[in-house]
Amino acid sequence: MEVREEVLDILNKVWTKLQNLPQANSLELGAFFIIILFVGDALLKLHLWNYFPS
Repeated sequence: MEVREEVLDILNKVWTKLQNLPQANSLELGAFFIIILFVGDALLKLHLWNYFPS
């Protein structure tokens, strides 16, 4: 499987999860938001690393 196909597959799975969030239970919502916070934190640190390398 090519990288493009893998990325599209992952995006499709994320899109499906986003569409099902209104019916999700509290555990699924909590897990989803923790993952989003983790990814956002990692992206922010990566972005800041480009401006302020040690």
